[in-house]
Amino acid sequence: MVKVTLYRKNNRYCGYKSSGHADYADKGEDIVCSAISILTYTIYRSAVVNLCLREEDYSLRTKDGFLEFRIKRQDDNTELLFDTLKEGILSLQENYGRYVQLEILEMEETND
Repeated sequence: MVKVTLYRKNNRYCGYKSSGHADYADKGEDIVCSAISILTYTIYRSAVVNLCLREEDYSLRTKDGFLEFRIKRQDDNTELLFDTLKEGILSLQENYGRYVQLEILEMEETND
């Protein structure tokens, strides 16, 4: 199962993590893993390219079956990107619920 966790802080999204393998099909043919991978990577790329993020504005960690993206800048544009990711994962969860799980994690509020 792939677990996608969206992080929220100060009532705004501040990142996400995707980990695990769907095991819907054989490696290279798993449409659930592919869909989640493209969604999570597209949100990261869109944030960097379209919102002109600099390296100090975010952190990215990747490994086989794992991607974590954290962002320091929280505004309406980043909120829209994370909402898009949430809706995409919810859509996958409706159709492939045994293979994907969405969690929204409220982080402790800070003045950052």
